[in-house]
Amino acid sequence: MEKLLNYDDFKGALTESTFDYLYILTKQKLDFYTFNRIDYSKEDLKKIAINCLKTLIFSLKDKMDMISPKVEENGKIIQSEHIGEQSETYYIPTFSEIEKFIETQDKYIVSIIKTFFAHTSLMYRGI
Repeated sequence: MEKLLNYDDFKGALTESTFDYLYILTKQKLDFYTFNRIDYSKEDLKKIAINCLKTLIFSLKDKMDMISPKVEENGKIIQSEHIGEQSETYYIPTFSEIEKFIETQDKYIVSIIKTFFAHTSLMYRGI
């Protein structure tokens, strides 16, 4: 199967490793929620898939930038920092917070995929 997008489409906007991560994540989610029924040999469906993946990658990149915490070398996340008399406060997310973040991210991905594929009948399993 050919790769629908390559890093050259995103140069300057994100690193190659970030692109690889987001491409794999979004492509897997797209195929999952369309039940692997996208026929990439059909140009109209291929264009929709490419636009969907680009939208997802740029959107998730923006979200990552907004919530990207400052992490120390020892793996601690800095919650706040004071310069005068050197004070730092660290934050350790709980499992429920991480789970909620992942659930929210998944719902966001599904909403974008629905925007592009809701009227193609590829997202629904009929009986």
